[in-house]
Amino acid sequence: MIPRLKCSSICKKGFLILLLLAANTALLAQAPDTVWTQHYGDVSSEEARGVVQVADGGFVLTGYTRSYGAGSYDIWIVKADADGTFLWRKEYGGTSGESGRSIMITSDNGYIIGGNTSSWGAGQTDLFLLKTDANGDTTGGAGWLQTYGGSFWDEGRTGIQTSDGGYAIVGFVQPQRDGDYDVTLVKTDASGALQWQKTYTGLHDEKGYDLIQTSDGGYAILGFTESYGAGAKDFYLIKTNATGDSSWSQTYGGPFDDEGKSIVQTSDGGYILTGYTMSFGSGAKDLYLVKVASDGTEEWTSTFGGTGDDEGYSVIQSSDGWYVAAGYSKPEGPGDDKDGYIVKVDDTGNLYWSKLSEEADDDIYEAVKETSDNGYIAAGTHYVSGNLYDMYVVKLEADEDYIVGTVTDESSNPLENAVVRAWTDYPTGTMVDTALTDAEGRFAIRLDAGTYDLRVEYPDYQIREVEDITSPSADNNISLSPLPHISGTVEDLASSAALNNVKVVVWDTYGTGTRIDSTNTNASGQFSIAVNSDGDYDVAFTVDGYFDSVYVDVSAPGSGYHFDMRLIPYISGTVTDGSSPIENAKVVVWDTYDTGTRIDSAYTAADGTFKVDSLTEGSNYDLYVSKSGYYSKLTEDVGASSSGNTIALNILPYLRGSITFGGSAVAGATVQAWYPYPDSLVGETTADASGNYDIPGLDSARYDIRSFASGYYPHVDTDVLAPSTGNDVVLTSIPVVTPSRNYCDFWGDTSLYFGVVLQIG
Repeated sequence: MIPRLKCSSICKKGFLILLLLAANTALLAQAPDTVWTQHYGDVSSEEARGVVQVADGGFVLTGYTRSYGAGSYDIWIVKADADGTFLWRKEYGGTSGESGRSIMITSDNGYIIGGNTSSWGAGQTDLFLLKTDANGDTTGGAGWLQTYGGSFWDEGRTGIQTSDGGYAIVGFVQPQRDGDYDVTLVKTDASGALQWQKTYTGLHDEKGYDLIQTSDGGYAILGFTESYGAGAKDFYLIKTNATGDSSWSQTYGGPFDDEGKSIVQTSDGGYILTGYTMSFGSGAKDLYLVKVASDGTEEWTSTFGGTGDDEGYSVIQSSDGWYVAAGYSKPEGPGDDKDGYIVKVDDTGNLYWSKLSEEADDDIYEAVKETSDNGYIAAGTHYVSGNLYDMYVVKLEADEDYIVGTVTDESSNPLENAVVRAWTDYPTGTMVDTALTDAEGRFAIRLDAGTYDLRVEYPDYQIREVEDITSPSADNNISLSPLPHISGTVEDLASSAALNNVKVVVWDTYGTGTRIDSTNTNASGQFSIAVNSDGDYDVAFTVDGYFDSVYVDVSAPGSGYHFDMRLIPYISGTVTDGSSPIENAKVVVWDTYDTGTRIDSAYTAADGTFKVDSLTEGSNYDLYVSKSGYYSKLTEDVGASSSGNTIALNILPYLRGSITFGGSAVAGATVQAWYPYPDSLVGETTADASGNYDIPGLDSARYDIRSFASGYYPHVDTDVLAPSTGNDVVLTSIPVVTPSRNYCDFWGDTSLYFGVVLQIG
């Protein structure tokens, strides 16, 4: 029986354009018009799970059918032309159930379909890969079907062709009956034979839904985890190497359920993810977009939807560098239907447009792709009646008119992040829009129909103006020529050592002219600066510790130059106590100590080092070094531009020890140094929490140490020599006096007398 078809050539009223609640709504545009819609189905139910556009402009879909095939439901492949007109169908299945979950065009123009089967394989359900030719056939060696799995419930989701000509499929496996699920990744050769299989486990359920091969030859898997992350379920992104070993994994979400369904690698090397969130947004579920960097670091998130349920099932990066996600939106309420839902956002997640199906009954989009005309194709499921569904396909126009192209160097290498500006008429007209090229040098600028001038800029390349570019147009390939450079090495004049981090500034005329550009030397003292054109330039050099230098009339282009810088005279060294460095010692430089001029000062670092510059070459200086607790020291006639000056300070005498009682510290006890007691108090301190004390800054002499604390008898140690340590004191506690009342008879007298007895204890 021929599939049921419903079509209108231009269905401009087939959708309701809605502005839904979104996390970011700074940028909005009219959603593109619908070109056509198609339904494919028969007496039972059919669903679409994947779609691709083929070379002839038509489309191939996969999913499942209950109307055809051998089992309860079978893999279904449908081919349609560019207008959505049905061309052919193919079914693959056994006596039970199979479903195609993804489709990809292979290098031989055939198809690889991934999904799950309950008719074949080792378990109750298994992963499968189905390889067909361009006509959807497997006969005559044109294709094959292979299953992968264990003894229990294992399901496949996304199958891809890999860069080595083999294939891979992601899904989830159940290692034990009624047990938790683990993410699995299967890699095969070109004939579907298993090469390796990896699983990624946790304490609870983990499922893999989508798979891509990344630019480094590894893989990225998206699904959800219940073992890791912030909530019940979280987006789960696993990055592997080429052999499936995990390089890193990241989770995204909040305290409630959040599931990732679709992933693509973006032009900046990062990833865009979609699915749903119950942790954020305005409804029970919201369509969730997550943009992450190449290492999985979250860059931004956006939620879209109303007060009901909204989910994202598929996401792409469009040719303009923005993102399109498709799924469904369901208003709040038990009687409301699901509607196919597409959103387009800019490169920071701001909503650009949203489009909602206005079909009478339930429909959802399971897959979305950009088409060769810069429009979009969305495929999914539409409810017919009586629990019956059709495959459902929608073709949208392009957003607006574009000027698209590439920017390369003279060797056709793409230039990423080149700035392309569109003018109505450069330079007298109006600059109307700007774009940046992606990693492949591509750009796309939305412009009204007309003629424009493009001005293209890229660092170290000559600016290029291209006139009279028509919008819309494609394949505008713009080649840039490199700017002339001045490059060389900066060295110390005396030692010829390379100088790192020297600031280099190029001028057309130093000081009075135009500053062209600047850079810093690397660890080898090297630099390179682009200039606007061939000619002579002035080059200025600046770095701490050296005199500024300017070289005039340096020719460009030119390389291999050597530029010298002269060191500013200095004195450096280390302050120690004879064995260990002293931090925060003050070093004062005089031309003549005390009677002359104080030149400069510095404090020593943690390693005891110091440096004082801005001195006069060939002169000698006096260094006065001081530090609390040490004798100050004067070092005379130190020559400028000298290093390795080690200055040892002698520590001032001190008294150190501890205060205890009964083996425990007496914190806060007062300790005094007398010379002698009770004549002259020369130092005082309190014991710390450990009972230790330190009285610094004494003269070398003998002292009396007096220690006292509340509840203890004062203690005096006499004739203690400073400096010394181990002056430990054990205090004696003051007895506690308590009153007591006795009753007594006096010589048998019946009168009662009272007396007070002092009990000492």
